[in-house]
Formats: sequence, C-alpha cells, structure tokens
Amino acid sequence: MAAPARMLMATWDGAGNFPPQQALLATLTARGCEVEVLGHASQQSAVEATGARFRLWEKAPPLDSARPGSDGIVFGELLFSKGAAADFTAAIERAAPDLLLVDCMLASVLGVARASGLPTVALGHVMYGVVQAPIFAALKEPIEASRLVLAFSYRAFDPALDPPPHVVHVGPLRPAGAACASPWRRKAPDRPLVLVSLSTSHQDQAPLLQRLCAALDGMEVEALVTTGRAVDPASLAASPNVTLIRHLDHAAVLGGTDLLITHAGHGTVMAGVTYGAPMLCLPMGRDQHMVAARVADLGLGRVLAAEADVALLRATAEALLSDVALRERSRAFARQVAGEADAERAADLLEAAARAPARP
Repeated sequence: MAAPARMLMATWDGAGNFPPQQALLATLTARGCEVEVLGHASQQSAVEATGARFRLWEKAPPLDSARPGSDGIVFGELLFSKGAAADFTAAIERAAPDLLLVDCMLASVLGVARASGLPTVALGHVMYGVVQAPIFAALKEPIEASRLVLAFSYRAFDPALDPPPHVVHVGPLRPAGAACASPWRRKAPDRPLVLVSLSTSHQDQAPLLQRLCAALDGMEVEALVTTGRAVDPASLAASPNVTLIRHLDHAAVLGGTDLLITHAGHGTVMAGVTYGAPMLCLPMGRDQHMVAARVADLGLGRVLAAEADVALLRATAEALLSDVALRERSRAFARQVAGEADAERAADLLEAAARAPARP
C-alpha cells in the first residue's frame, strides 16, 4: 500500500481565496494525506479544523484582511515577497513534500516551487480569464509554469479563451457541510428576500453598506446584510425589515434568496450562480469589475458603480426583483452547472500529481 502523499500548501489571508482551499484541505486529510500549510495567523483555526498542520509565515509580511490597508500590503509587498520565498524554501527542506500547492497570487513562492523541481499545483481562486488579462501579466507566467492549475470557477462562467490543457476547472469548492442549517430565521417569509454581502475583507465598504441599508428601508422585502469581520454591524443604521449580522454561510440562505447584492467578489458570485440567485453587482476593485461584467454578459444580473446613490440603488433593486426573465435565466444557469463543483475530483488530480516524477 502506497504511503500517504505529503503536501505543502502556501496560502494567505485574502478572504475569498481561502474557502475553496479549505474545502480541498478537508478532502485531502480525510483521505489520509499529510498536509502542512503556511498561512497568516487569521487563518490558523480554519486550517487546523481541516486536520492539516498550520505553520505561520515568519518572513513574509503579516496580514489580516479585515484591517484597513490590507490591499496595500498584498499588492505592494506580499505577492513578490522575498520573505515568503525564503519561508517556502525552508518549509520544503523541512517537510520533504511530494507535492506543492501554491495560491496563484503568490508569485515569488511559485518561483521557488518551480526551481525545486517538485510537482506544483497553482490554486486559482479567480476566473482564468482574469489571469489572461493585462493586469495579471506579471503572474500569468509563474502560474502557467505549474504542473497543474486548479481553477475554482465554473467553466461556463469563466471568460478565459483557450486556456492551456493543464488548467482544470473544478468548480467553486466549499467546505463540506458548512451550512446544514442557518442560525438566522426569517421574520417575514411572505416577502422577497434580499441578501447583501460586500466582502469579508476591508475594502472601505461601510459607506456603501449604509446606503444599501437606506435603500432597503421602506421596500416590501426582508433583507439580510452580512458585514464580515471588517465592519461592526452596530456601526450601521437599519430599518426593522433589515437584519445586520457579521457572518452567515451564504449556502444556508441563497436557496431562498430573490436578490443577491454583492461587491462581485468571485467567491460570492460563484455562490450566487450556484443557487440561481439574481444579482446586483457593485464592484469596488481587484478583479471585481471583470466578474461583474461577466454576470452582466451572461444575463444573470446588473452592474452599478459602487458610488451609486440611495435612489438608484433602490430603483435598481426593485426592478431586478420584478424581472421574471432574469430569475429564470439565473435558475437555468444554476441547473447547467449543478454538480460541477467536485472536491473529490480535485483531490484525485492532486494525488495523481503527487505521484508524478519530479522534473530535473
């Protein structure tokens, strides 16, 4: 009987990047794989809950995505960090892994992985069409140099043109059993349900959240607004038809959601299309404008500027809630991609890659 595969993962606290990696970790450890994870302190409990071993980055920049200024650290320091490269080099020597798993944004770490000659998998938490865009040019080559690229997106959603054959779409993985039940209960089940989610990381979203609360005031809907770690719900004013909470697994409520209002983060949009929820996208930065454009291109929702005022937000939400054709397109797309998110298939691919011979 073959010994369990030993794997080394490099990740970072980017909020939406980690849930599919967490799902993958849980699947791998359940199969007996030994996985060590280099990550930030804010990720430790989630990593350890999967059964993987956690090790804190030592020389890479510290990061907490819920704190102001985190984007500056990511794009100014982390992606090409020499400290992260040194940490990963030391981890390879210590752990003697069979396979390297590297978040697709960590360019310096991907460079170390390539130089090691060990089989390497890039973990793609964005549409591969984003990797092909000019804004991603500095990361495209190290990603495509990997033995395998797992794209945590639906191929039918991803606008990528002729991706290389080693780019494999395995769908937007989620931790198994993450939302069997919701601690939140509807107060007005006879009204349409609006879910508002503007990222768990800090993106200066508090003013937009407040305008959305004002827009929902007086509408004949029940609204649930999740603020994430970055915004204190007590800092927002809301009418009785709006419930404010920090976090709720979207899978617990999206099946009954009539409109999802989102910043168009890839993970949140993937959850929306999985459950067939029509969307209003308010992109604030990063890859969100490309994701929002894809939502519009597929006829699954509309896009407004994040600076939209209360009147426009309310009018657009009301129009989308009454759009029967939009609701049917959204549900049809959900049926089209049903079952494509497959953590077991992803784990099969990784175990096969771990058994592949190392490159000279």
